[in-house]
Amino acid sequence: MMLAMKEFSYVINKIQSVFFTVFIFFLPLFFLPITRDPVIISKFYYLVFGVTVLFVLALINFFISKKFVWISEPFTQVFVLFVLSLVLSVLLMSPNKMQALFNPQFGLLLFFSLLAVYYFAYYFYATANKNRFYFPLIIIASGFVVSLSSIIFLINPLKNMPLPANLTFLKTAFFNTVGSQIELIVFQLFILLLTVVELRKAKPVDVEISPRRKDKTILFIVLALVIGLSTFLEIFQVAKSVMSLNAKFNFPPINVSWYAAVEVLKNPLTALFGVGIDNFASIFSRVKDINYNISDYWQISAFSFSRSAILHILTVTGVLGLISFLLLVGKAFSLRKGSVNGDMLLFIYALVVLLIFPTSLISWFLFFVTLIFISHEAYLKQKVDAYEVHFHNILPLFIAVMVIGGLFLLGTIYMTGRTFASEIYFQKALEAASENNLKGLYENEQRAINLYPYNEDFRINFSQANMIVANNLASKKELTDPEKQTITQAIQAAIAEAKAAVSLNPTKAGNWIYLASLYRDIINVAQGAESWTVSAYQQAIALDPQNPALRLQLGGIFYLFQNYDEAQKLFEQAVSLKGDWSNAYYNLAWALYQKKDYVNAVSLMEKVISLIDPKTAKADFKKAESDLGEFRKMLPTPTPSPEGQPQIEQKSQNLQLPSPPPKTIEPKLELPKESSPEGAVQEGGP
Repeated sequence: MMLAMKEFSYVINKIQSVFFTVFIFFLPLFFLPITRDPVIISKFYYLVFGVTVLFVLALINFFISKKFVWISEPFTQVFVLFVLSLVLSVLLMSPNKMQALFNPQFGLLLFFSLLAVYYFAYYFYATANKNRFYFPLIIIASGFVVSLSSIIFLINPLKNMPLPANLTFLKTAFFNTVGSQIELIVFQLFILLLTVVELRKAKPVDVEISPRRKDKTILFIVLALVIGLSTFLEIFQVAKSVMSLNAKFNFPPINVSWYAAVEVLKNPLTALFGVGIDNFASIFSRVKDINYNISDYWQISAFSFSRSAILHILTVTGVLGLISFLLLVGKAFSLRKGSVNGDMLLFIYALVVLLIFPTSLISWFLFFVTLIFISHEAYLKQKVDAYEVHFHNILPLFIAVMVIGGLFLLGTIYMTGRTFASEIYFQKALEAASENNLKGLYENEQRAINLYPYNEDFRINFSQANMIVANNLASKKELTDPEKQTITQAIQAAIAEAKAAVSLNPTKAGNWIYLASLYRDIINVAQGAESWTVSAYQQAIALDPQNPALRLQLGGIFYLFQNYDEAQKLFEQAVSLKGDWSNAYYNLAWALYQKKDYVNAVSLMEKVISLIDPKTAKADFKKAESDLGEFRKMLPTPTPSPEGQPQIEQKSQNLQLPSPPPKTIEPKLELPKESSPEGAVQEGGP
């Protein structure tokens, strides 16, 4: 009986090993078209589910063998400190703890999964002898297929093929299975460097090469050539796009990322634990300076990640997180004792990537892969202790481990399954929206929220779906009482969902901005919406003080209700925050015109004209000239039009004055007090 159990345990162990090999090989290749991000989000859930299967197999093995085997490795202590910093950041600082758990680029579950990959790899491969260390070969093989597929997609063979709506992304020449083009290049360069390192190992200097080693060398050379070609083509395409199309990478400015990191040090609590995982956007909005409004990114209220992954660690997890990460890096260097070999070069490369680029799933995966390589080298050079704990004679403890382990795995499967299913339904809702299928949009978004009510994007999108329902009904000329009741319910539901997003993270300006815009849209429909709009915009401005668009939008509300003094103040603030924004000057000119300050109104309209390029914005240029002519008629002594071409400073935005929402219902609907910004909303849902 004991022999049979040992054999069964051996089989389970082999299944684990084979599954792990296949699982790692497909990780860089995996994507699914059934989530809103077919690469990153799908890859995240693939990683989590793969690790869960490995733990299930490990629990089965433990049940059969009734023993636990632990092989000592060098990073456990610093891993514990690093994980502790992440957990404390989530528990103490993150407003939306569930989103912090499931963030696919820098979330708690991501790091738990990557740590599990490290330990399983160490158990299966890193403790193997030098000739049986296959883990680098798995990574290289996967990278080779990634490179081959990227070459194929650059040829764009599916360009003219009819594909379903959820597969149209396959038609783009820039699609790849890793992520963005930058992430693909980062990954391919790592694989290329790893291939060269393994090539040197396969062909040591001053050693006679056996036929088998020669074949291996030729194979590595072929792999390196294909990967190198793919990398060159991707770099060429990116450079071509930047030069010819003036394309820009959507990276947050490094100076604002630095300001955010420094800002957390000013408060003892945030200095220690950061602002919380999945909460970078809140501090970014607060610390960006007026120079940000001169950049090309000024219309982006906030970024979700820092410019540097290492700065991101400091900002969201505080000094505790940064110190634990630096201890991890220091431990890796100490294992090499000052020497630099191929594995250490790979580690340094992974560190440079984390220093230069924003945090991403693939960059952290590469970082943990290098730790596996370093652990293997350390294992070969020093004695490693292995511990076995047998549970045959301690049945209560064995049962406790099985129950706790089983419940933990069931809980993980349940929660992860629900969030993954919610992503699938949300993608179905997006597809329904593209097909103008309002029923499918509404029902699928509702299912997504029922499964996972903690996603702020889901809440905001469902709010928009409810507003579509309300607007469609309100567009009718004659409304029946039941239709008015339906409109009221739809608006209440839209407000409730928007406020739910705010309650999930009240420190994020973007949530308040959406709530304010929603209130603005129902000014002509609901009683009290004017004051609600002002209140929500004021809260958004408090969280995003350097945003000129918010000043313009709030000023527009006062302008609509003919409070030109308040409108003028806010338009002047918008101008002071962004001095090259033609639309801000345009609205300020009209506010002064309404106040009969015609001299200054003319001066400001002339400024508007000076900011517009007549070649690229003909309609705006003519509109501003026409308004200037009308303004001059109101002067005591009309001034002649300026001669020659106006000074061109930049391309304009569309010139437009505040306009009331088109839908009007008389009498206005009376919404409950809970619809106001101050109305209580239960955290996590309406």
